[in-house]
Amino acid sequence: MKVILPEHIGEITLGQFQQYHEISDNEVDYSHKKKVISIFCNVDENLIDQFPSKDIESFYDQIMKALKQDSEFQQTFNFNGIEFGFHPNLDQMKGAEWGDLMNYHNDIKNYHRVMAILYRPILEKDSFGNYKLIDYNGTSEYAETMKQFPLNIVNGVMVFFYNLAKELEAYILKFTNKAQQKEQTLLNTLNVGGGMQPLSV
Repeated sequence: MKVILPEHIGEITLGQFQQYHEISDNEVDYSHKKKVISIFCNVDENLIDQFPSKDIESFYDQIMKALKQDSEFQQTFNFNGIEFGFHPNLDQMKGAEWGDLMNYHNDIKNYHRVMAILYRPILEKDSFGNYKLIDYNGTSEYAETMKQFPLNIVNGVMVFFYNLAKELEAYILKFTNKAQQKEQTLLNTLNVGGGMQPLSV
């Protein structure tokens, strides 16, 4: 039989990765490798018993290699004839969007719902690339579609948020250091003043 192996992370779907995550903590033995090949190659586990052992090892290694490939953030992309866009202004998220994002973002099992919040079909687009998404009405309409999204799109979003978090952390650290420097300057001034207290206003 013909087995189609993912050679690139873009050939793996979010749904497949969610299935893989359910077993990823298992011991990497023959049974585990069969499950992995079954998930990513859409092959019944029982049939894999008939594969040559060297092919099983090769298939498993190729899948792991594809999973580890880097991904870049994509603002827009076409999927099944529909152009999807990333939320154009996270600062302007509505309460329903933000609330759902906070409820779902911590669990990989809900990543298809996270994607349904962050990516939606583009309603209109101008010549400068600015666009408007369809209104948010919960995740149910597109959540299952998101399970078919290429994993590189999903990972690109995670990289985006990771970098955003790092920038925020650096900003907070910089702000904290400046505040500490100001406090130290005030203490030094008080010490030099021989016990004098600053004038209260």
